[in-house]
Amino acid sequence: MIFKRLFPFLFLIAGCFTAHPVFCQPIENHFTHYTTTDGLPDGYVSSIKQDSAGFLWLATLNGLCRFDGHTFKTFRNDPRDTTSLCENHLNSIYFDEQNNLWCVSFNCLYLYHPDGEWFEHFYMDGYNVERIDGEENGQLILSCTIKGLWKFDRKSKKLLKFEHPGLDPIKCYMYLKDNAGTQWMSTDKGLFRYDPGTKKSLFVFHNEGVLLQLPDGNILCGAFGEGLLLINRETNAIKQFRAMENDRGSLVDDLIFCLYQLDDSTILIGTKKGVSVFNWRKQTFTNIVHDRTDPASLSAYDISVKSIFKDREGIVWIGHRNLDRYDFGNFRVKTYPARGKEKVAGQFAGKLSFFPCADGRFLLGTGRGMKIYDPVKDTVNKIGAKEFNPGAKDVFKLIDCIQSDTCGNNWCFSSPNFYSFRVKNNTAENIHEYHFPFDLNLGGMTFDKNGRIYIATWGNGLLRFDPADSAYTFFDTTGRSPARLTNMKIRAVCLARDGSIWLGTQKGINKIEKDGKTVMQFSQDKKRYGVITDWILMDVKEDSHGKIWFSTTSHGIGRIDPANDSITFLSIPQGLPTCFYENICVDDYDCLWVKSKMGILRINTITLQYQLYTDNEGFPPPGEVIDMRYAGYNRKLYLLTSGAIYEIDPRHINYAPKIPKTLITGFSVLEKDRPLTGEGTMHLNYNENFINIKFAALLFHSNEMIRYAYKMKGIDHDWVYCNYKRNAPYTNLPPGHYVFSVKAESPEGVWADAPATLLIIIRPPFWQTWWFYLAEFITGSAFVLWVLRLYTTRKLARQKIEIERSLAVSNERTRIASDMHDELGAGLTSIRLLSEVANLKAGKDSAAKSEIEKIVRSVGGLSENLREIIWTMNIRYDKLDDFIIYVRGYAVEYFDNTLISFQFNRPDVVPQVSMDGELRRNIFLCIKEALHNIVKHSGATGASLTFEVVENMLITTIADNGTGIDKNKINKFGNGLNTMKNRLKKYCSDLEIEGNNGTKLTFKINIVPW
Repeated sequence: MIFKRLFPFLFLIAGCFTAHPVFCQPIENHFTHYTTTDGLPDGYVSSIKQDSAGFLWLATLNGLCRFDGHTFKTFRNDPRDTTSLCENHLNSIYFDEQNNLWCVSFNCLYLYHPDGEWFEHFYMDGYNVERIDGEENGQLILSCTIKGLWKFDRKSKKLLKFEHPGLDPIKCYMYLKDNAGTQWMSTDKGLFRYDPGTKKSLFVFHNEGVLLQLPDGNILCGAFGEGLLLINRETNAIKQFRAMENDRGSLVDDLIFCLYQLDDSTILIGTKKGVSVFNWRKQTFTNIVHDRTDPASLSAYDISVKSIFKDREGIVWIGHRNLDRYDFGNFRVKTYPARGKEKVAGQFAGKLSFFPCADGRFLLGTGRGMKIYDPVKDTVNKIGAKEFNPGAKDVFKLIDCIQSDTCGNNWCFSSPNFYSFRVKNNTAENIHEYHFPFDLNLGGMTFDKNGRIYIATWGNGLLRFDPADSAYTFFDTTGRSPARLTNMKIRAVCLARDGSIWLGTQKGINKIEKDGKTVMQFSQDKKRYGVITDWILMDVKEDSHGKIWFSTTSHGIGRIDPANDSITFLSIPQGLPTCFYENICVDDYDCLWVKSKMGILRINTITLQYQLYTDNEGFPPPGEVIDMRYAGYNRKLYLLTSGAIYEIDPRHINYAPKIPKTLITGFSVLEKDRPLTGEGTMHLNYNENFINIKFAALLFHSNEMIRYAYKMKGIDHDWVYCNYKRNAPYTNLPPGHYVFSVKAESPEGVWADAPATLLIIIRPPFWQTWWFYLAEFITGSAFVLWVLRLYTTRKLARQKIEIERSLAVSNERTRIASDMHDELGAGLTSIRLLSEVANLKAGKDSAAKSEIEKIVRSVGGLSENLREIIWTMNIRYDKLDDFIIYVRGYAVEYFDNTLISFQFNRPDVVPQVSMDGELRRNIFLCIKEALHNIVKHSGATGASLTFEVVENMLITTIADNGTGIDKNKINKFGNGLNTMKNRLKKYCSDLEIEGNNGTKLTFKINIVPW
């Protein structure tokens, strides 16, 4: 648990000689504690270092720990991971010239690889490595308590013996090479020095210890159990400092574990019982030990401070069983009583208000009268109530709201009276009492240039009191008052330079104009002013530019520009740490100082830049400030607490904000930590899409006031402002590439320009990869080809069967046609010849001759029909060209015995189209019927037959110039036309008939090319 409380009463500072003008920082017994509850590993912190990124690294007895200011991440031995630490007990940490992290346990040297967060091992079994004492020529110096002093070459990664002629220690506790090149070794045989030039070793002291070279070249040795040794490196003269019982100016304990140079004159000494602050120039000690009455003091008594370190921000870290942090802060803050003096518990407890006088003293208003505090003499003088109220015997009145008017008179309120007085020689003089016939619950008061007092009351409105004639006037909600207010509960009053009066009420702001009658309420019109009526205002002040500032209990800080009555608000959405604010002070440097439960907030009234001050900067801890005042006579801010009065000089405050460097500190998948890679990329599987990204700004000072914003490109459309939250969870991320960015806002409200980024690649499942798509495409294509091939094969097989069947039918047709031609044709020819012979022999017997002629004609008709059937069945005539030739021959022959002229038209190019016998026969019979009708019924003198082939369509047109078809007589040859239509329907065709100026028949048949 982190305890954060300031007890500014122990002043531990090592002074400086006049001949050495150096800056020596004060060290107070005020620390922030980190324990196992905060995540610190159990066991002593033996070494502390900081890397280039800003992380703090701790070597402990239970692993290596990385601290980002909020979270401890510990690396320990994992039997299942060969790249983890071999041992959890670590003795030392060292960063080499390339900023590589090295650490040692008793039997192994480790090199940490941040890319993947793993350790490379260099085993040293039986060496008992105590510490890494620096680097020389690329070689690490290792002090071992069994085999002496060794070197480790970082390039060759080999262990080399550190040779010293005439000196071969079995145990070496520490090695130091001073600025002159002399080597100092703390061994089991004592303290030695070795001169490489003369190659001679010299015995210095009989005991081992830790070593440190001072700025003047001399050596400081913390001897184990024998105190502190100051060694003159020229003469080897030793001055020994020992712990003296009941002597606070001596070393706190003789058992010393570590030495750390804090500045040019101050050395911090870690001992078994605490920390000694040693000013080596003055040779004085100031001790920091555990204080049972102060939870913010150094941790428990027997703490054995093993390590001390000062980071780049100036924060001092002290390692023992816990980790303690001392933050110097950035500001020079004085306290009264002065730091370092014996504290008086609750010296200012019960004080309700205070007022800084021009002579440097403070008036304190209490529940038992008035007190005067002299910070120079550190004395408090009481002024009895009888002096203020002579008629009261042994009755002490509550003194509140101390102010000073323009004439130098002090005023205070003790209900129901007001008192004016002057302070001289710690006593009150010229006391005047002004009595009111009723009790007032005072909120605040101010003075105008005429000496009149404006008093804000809680429940009675505004009271204006003129001490010259003791007349008072009330401003309230009734119609009898000069200006009618909208609320009677007033907590603050401000008299502006233009003569207007501003009142902070329970429900918004009232402004009494210069005429003293007109009242404007800044709470009713939400659209215009943006103020809602339930706001409770705590204080109202005017800045040097005429702007009105007010504080509220739940909606932050507001600013009103009287020029146009516009309101601007500052609260949590604008970056402020809280929305609850109380007192406001305006300094002479365009800044507001506002009291809150989180600390003292400073706002620049021009730039609106802000900074929150807490005990980290030397201010009182949040919540301990009772009252706050700004003294115009010396331009300083004063804070009253129960234990001290704090004095802050705004001129010494550095306004330059510290821009925090933001780093991604952790990455977890499905609530399991995943090591970060050095190239800033995380590769995840498709089912590892529930992630949590941790980040921190490596700014240990006021890090609890740092805000964050993050964005995942591809998921978030804009920055996600998460305030003080330091992790970003994402769930169910689809496969793809994402860029995570995070940035931090400094406590002063300045955002970092360059965010930290992390590339996250979520690999898709194998069935969503390109090679799977390619394989799927190839497989699908192969399957389609296989199906097509199977279909084609089967189709070809069916076609083959059809062709074979058709060929068999064709052959059969050819055979039948041949047989019919040979047998039936021959038989009919024979019958015809015999009939003709018989006709000749019949002579003039007309009856017999007539019958024989009929037989001849019948046989001729049968022969003609038989020839058509044979032509139809013969596959040699299945071509369109053969069909057209056959029809032409028939038509020409048919019209030769008539008086009708015939014209035949055919296409110039006849496509190679096959027509089966049935199609040829049906088309031929339709043409034959049409020609027959022309000869028999049309009375035409001319006829034509035309064949056209258009887009696989055979168009047949038969025309004559006869009488045409009369619809009234169409039944005469209707059977023939109907027969033609029925034949054509088989081929999805129709017969088109035109009867104007003759007759024209057209029909279209779809033909398929080969």
